[in-house]
Amino acid sequence: MNKPSEDIKDRLDIAELIQEYIPLKKVGGNFKACCPFHNEKTPSFMVSADKQIWHCFGCSKGGDIFAFVMEMEGLEFVDALKMLARKAGVQLRAPANPEQQSKRSKLLEILELTTEFFHQSLLKSKAGQAARDYLTKRKVSTESIQSFRLGFSPELWDALSNFLHKKGFQDQDILDAGLIIKRENKSGFYDRFRNRLMFPIADGQGNIIGFGGRIMPSSQEKEMAKYINSPQTSVYDKSRVLYGLDKAKGEMRRLDYAVIVEGYTDVITSHQAGVKNVVSSSGTALTLGQINLIKRYTNNIILAFDMDLAGNEAAKRGIDIALAQGLNVKVAVMPEGMDPDDYIKKDVKLWQKTLKEAKAIMEFYFETTFQGLDPNKVEDKKKATAVLIPVIANIADEVEKAHYIQKLAQRLSVAEEILYDYLQKIRSPLPHQSNQPESSIPATEKSENELFSTQLLSFVFNFPACLEKVTTAIDTKYIHPSLQEVYEGLKKYYNKQQSDFDFTEFLKKLQSENSQAAEQAAVVELYLQKDLLPEDFSAKDKEAEAEQLINNLQKSWLQHQMQRVQTEIKNAEEEKDKKLLEKLTAKFNKLSEKIAKLN
Repeated sequence: MNKPSEDIKDRLDIAELIQEYIPLKKVGGNFKACCPFHNEKTPSFMVSADKQIWHCFGCSKGGDIFAFVMEMEGLEFVDALKMLARKAGVQLRAPANPEQQSKRSKLLEILELTTEFFHQSLLKSKAGQAARDYLTKRKVSTESIQSFRLGFSPELWDALSNFLHKKGFQDQDILDAGLIIKRENKSGFYDRFRNRLMFPIADGQGNIIGFGGRIMPSSQEKEMAKYINSPQTSVYDKSRVLYGLDKAKGEMRRLDYAVIVEGYTDVITSHQAGVKNVVSSSGTALTLGQINLIKRYTNNIILAFDMDLAGNEAAKRGIDIALAQGLNVKVAVMPEGMDPDDYIKKDVKLWQKTLKEAKAIMEFYFETTFQGLDPNKVEDKKKATAVLIPVIANIADEVEKAHYIQKLAQRLSVAEEILYDYLQKIRSPLPHQSNQPESSIPATEKSENELFSTQLLSFVFNFPACLEKVTTAIDTKYIHPSLQEVYEGLKKYYNKQQSDFDFTEFLKKLQSENSQAAEQAAVVELYLQKDLLPEDFSAKDKEAEAEQLINNLQKSWLQHQMQRVQTEIKNAEEEKDKKLLEKLTAKFNKLSEKIAKLN
């Protein structure tokens, strides 16, 4: 009987799953893309549909369908298993012991139960009538209430905590979920959310991870925070969440743009009106974590914030990060004092028209910056330059950057060179704008020997006709230690076969003898195809490439040996060991002669 993980792998195609997150380009029988885990301009992320594996040759991350989801979603294996089981329609047995639940699973269960508690309180409780009336007044439909699972938190200090205690959860679990607060001057806890309209916040898979709560309109409304959110927990990080993403992501990908609004109600009203590629930043300026979420589905965003974008530094900071990450940013300009919710209720066609006519962010900045300025005055030239050049500096695309430098130079009647000089002086990366996003890992540098070993093995896996030449010329010692078992397995298999080498059969044989080496071989075979396809090589090219790769590998090994001998010579000189020094010098000279021949 197969394990659940094997059943899931059988039912889900890795390329189709990964394509839900990032666009893949077909290359032969495989796929490639720019890696979602580190910034790169040249694609080095490969997916093998045949072997159901992925690997990035830039940052060295890789694995199966579970490894990808765990890395992409920040999940433990158990949670990735549950997510993919739901997707594949595979039934999982519940753990016999509740302690076997992961911490994340326990918190998600608490938050799910809490969502249902608040939802039923809204629908059925007498106290929830005020919240129901408020939603009716805001024209939120019954369908939207159900779809977004809106709720109501009773005006009691312990209604929720008592409910969760009865379900078997301890105070520490409920505290870790961000649902209760420790009393300051005495023991015990009280419910965080009381007498509020509740907006459950889901991750991209629909798991509830936190809440937003709006105080109910009353005489006390001005004395209390209008909205409060769940605190930071192990499952909820406000800077990495977009409200409504689980419902919007399909339309974001289909329409190839996302609309970012400020509030929960803006999202609900827009979805209710049929415009469903809308998410909310929950009242915050865009963060790098949110931008990375958006980039899984589209590189185009329209901002529809009820705020003065031109004068709001936090909002501008988020826009700068979006531009630096290569997103195409537009602004939906609405009448002053109206938010998307108001606008949609007035006329949904106006909302659709406003989105269609959204202005490119740089056009918007140019327009708002030059309002009230006279570009003929020196002081106003300086003001416009001071506002616009820092924004232009953050544009990732150099062609687009050059376009706006040229446009600004024309508006100010100054030479482009002057603005480029100004740009160089002020250009500095944003704190969030390193060469990698927050969630990424640094690309690991392969040693020259490891790189050449990988290239050579990938080449012979794709062009087995060159195997005899390579195995004759290359001793195992030349191969990087991490790949020596793969090479030994290859030579052993080839020497038995002598002809008709088949990589798939070789992989099966190696799997039975050394599963780790087989996994490495499957990854290495993809390396060549990240840049080229086998059909790109003519017979003459294959011969020349094999000789060059053999030469590179031999030379890199000899150079490494020379470095080691140089170190030994230095030690011998310090020890004044003349005999050893003569021996090492002769060895060094021989290595040098061999390298000279290769050159």
